[in-house]
Formats: sequence, C-alpha cells, structure tokens
Amino acid sequence: MPVGLRKIACVLILIVSVSVCKKDENDDSFLLGLLNTQLNNQTSYSYGGTSSPGDPWTFSLSGDSDGTFTAVNSESARASQFSGNMEGLENGFLKLTVTSSNTDNIPAGAVAYAVHAPGLAFFVAPFQMSAEDTTKSPYAKHVMALVPTGNCDFIGLKGNYVDWGFVDKTTVPNYGSAEFNGTNDSITIKGAAYKITDNSTVVPPDTVFTTDGRCNNGTVDFSGGYTGYSSSAGGMVLDRGAGNGGVVGFMQNNVTLSTLMSKSYKAGIGRFDTAGDTTYSFSVDCDGSTNKCIGAMHAGPETADLSAATFEFTFQDSANGSFPGTMKFSMSPFGTDTHTIRLIASESGGTVVGFLSGYDNVPSNDGPFAVVLISK
Repeated sequence: MPVGLRKIACVLILIVSVSVCKKDENDDSFLLGLLNTQLNNQTSYSYGGTSSPGDPWTFSLSGDSDGTFTAVNSESARASQFSGNMEGLENGFLKLTVTSSNTDNIPAGAVAYAVHAPGLAFFVAPFQMSAEDTTKSPYAKHVMALVPTGNCDFIGLKGNYVDWGFVDKTTVPNYGSAEFNGTNDSITIKGAAYKITDNSTVVPPDTVFTTDGRCNNGTVDFSGGYTGYSSSAGGMVLDRGAGNGGVVGFMQNNVTLSTLMSKSYKAGIGRFDTAGDTTYSFSVDCDGSTNKCIGAMHAGPETADLSAATFEFTFQDSANGSFPGTMKFSMSPFGTDTHTIRLIASESGGTVVGFLSGYDNVPSNDGPFAVVLISK
C-alpha cells in the first residue's frame, strides 16, 4: 500500500451512529453506526459520537454549512469545551475555526475540516493547532464521527454491516447481515458473517451468531459489555472494545447498483494512525455502463481543484445494499495498488450514503482502510 494511503485517517462511519464508551488512548477500536433514514429541514443540530480510538464528543451546530459550532469532549482526562465558526467550502466540505476554548490543547485559532449531512451525520477530521501550524491537537488528533440522538426504531429491521479492525480480513469474518427482534428491554440480534474474500450470494456464512441487549433512547447495551447507538429509524452500531475493532451498519432498503452508479459523491478515504490521523477528500463520479467509480483527490483541503492522485472502484451487483468489489489506488510516486472491498449503502430522500471497508491484498502492508461516500 502506498505510504500516502497508510497515513490516511480512519474516516469512518459517515451517516452512522457510534458508541461513546470510554477507552484507552491507544485503543484502536472502531465504532459502528446505523443510518438515520429521514432528512429534515432544521438549521440547528445536536450530534453525539466519538473519535477513534474513543473519546466521547458532542457537537451543536447552527447552520447546515455556514454558521457556528460548540464542541464538548467529556472524557475525564481530557474534558474540554470550545466553540467557533463554521464555513462552507467550494469542495462541499466545511472548515471549523475555534474562536473560544477552555484548553490550550485546542486553542483559539485551531482548525479542522468536516463533512455534514444535515440531520444524518457529522464527520470531523483532527484539529490542527492553527491554520499555519498543522501539528495535531493532542485532545483531538483522531477523526470524530457523530450522529443525531437516536431512538430504538431499528427493532424488527434487517441491516448490513462491515467490520473495521486491524485483523487479517482474509481469514476473519468481517462483513454480513443482522436482524433485530424483540422489545426495547429485550432485543435479540441474529446474523451471518463472511470473510471479505467471499461472496455471500454463493458462499455459506463462515459464522452464524446470536446476541442480546436492551435499548433506551437509542443507546444499546449488549451482553458482553459492548455499547452502541442508533439513529432514528436507522440500524445498529457496535464497538467491540479495546483492540477488537467495531462494525458500521446500515438498514437494508434495497439500494440497487444502478442507483449507486447514478450519483456523484463527496468522499473521504483513510486509515487510523495512533500518532494522529491524516485525512484527504475526494470528488467521485460513477459510470453505470461499467459499474466503476473514479475518484480524484482535492489539491488541498479548501479547494475544489483536483490533484493527480486517484482511486477507482469496481462493484459487482448484489442484493440489499451490500456490494463486493475492488479498489485501485494510485498516488505518485508510490505507484498503484489493488484492494478487495465490501461496500454497504443506503438511500434517504434521494441522498445515497455508503461506507466501505477494504483489505490490503499485499499481506506485508499494514492495515485495512475505510472510505465514506455521500452523494452530492
């Protein structure tokens, strides 16, 4: 895998819900989320979520793009609050600039970039200390994934999921489907898991699993001590705990490959880095005649101009919004690599959202990666 890709951050869970349980700073666990299936016309938003590896965060936004924000980190060792201005950029992403803070670790003048799907999710890249100083804040050096406060409307639904974790995805089952039944006080989750190198339409599952839990106001406590969150009418999220990764999931709503291919997307691609995440944004166009999507990296975080770095997705048709495929990544001077991927997708109000998890086909290279897609 190219060095540039290894450094890319875990841009996770776009449009997903996430656990906010407390974790150690070196916890590389990743969180799972469920899709909120209803857009709304509000201009003020309250989001809750987590960073990887796990500090709990809340963000309050005034405005879909241009506006203001207030953020709170409630991790006891790094408790902090700061606020500032939010500016829409020409590439469709947002710039957050801190104007007031109670900690020198995220001072006034600190800057971060984000992507917003109003009423669905809010993704924030690591904060750098200022516009000129790109050193990452020690309190906010990892990507934050946040969603609106949810409810328990996922009971009775089926969802797709993909795994995120530092495991060999060719030998460990890491994607599949799950069904949620019961009541808020007694939920039963049954599912099937596959390896990313399998095709679930022709291969029996590697693992069949059952677990249980209870849901209160969108917070789900699973047996085994796992915690998750759900968005309204969404799905299910699971953080598996320290070092064990997690799952990103969307409710099945029959997104077809032709629907997926009919859109252009804002995209973030990344890989978690314990020293601090590095994020890149892309513009992606798809072609239904070839079932391919081509992405070009923006030349900088605040411009719509494109660089020579590209990636190419190729997807196979599949049922219920879960698609196998490959990803070819090219960045000069590192050459080109091809990777096995699994994409899950959902649609709400004409907006298609997707999250894919991939495995580096070169075993000596370090780490899986993730890509988030939001249709423009």
